Amino acid sequence: MSGLWRLREAGVPYTPAFVIDASVAVAGAFDEPWSSAARDLFAQAERDELSLIVPDLFWYEVAHALRHGLAADGERLSRTIRWMGAAPVATISLDPADLAGVVAMAVDEGLTVYDAAYLFLARQVGCSLITQDRKLLTAAGGRFSRSLREIGL
Repeated sequence: MSGLWRLREAGVPYTPAFVIDASVAVAGAFDEPWSSAARDLFAQAERDELSLIVPDLFWYEVAHALRHGLAADGERLSRTIRWMGAAPVATISLDPADLAGVVAMAVDEGLTVYDAAYLFLARQVGCSLITQDRKLLTAAGGRFSRSLREIGL
């Protein structure tokens, strides 16, 4: 299925679109160097200035990071999960037919299959990837990837 068709099926509006990985959401949830940039990115999506797109595994990765990072603070964990759940993020399910491409990309780029899923999705839908993962940034190539520091927020 073409990338544009997947976006329209997922209800992504006609705005600049970016695939984000879990490192971006986690930066927004915690007090990290680029937390404000991550929060600004989500705020822009809430104002329909841009679209954020993720593969479905994103939610499990974020939940895992939040569970371990906020386990001692149950109230903050619940509040952060609600914030993430309300975020205007389009979730795209990769088909089983896509898995061969994801695995091939993982092998070719020296990535985990999880990280390759983000890059595969970005290439399939024809948009840039935003991540804080240096290895994933390198694999995506500077023209099609950005870190939170580089996106100019």
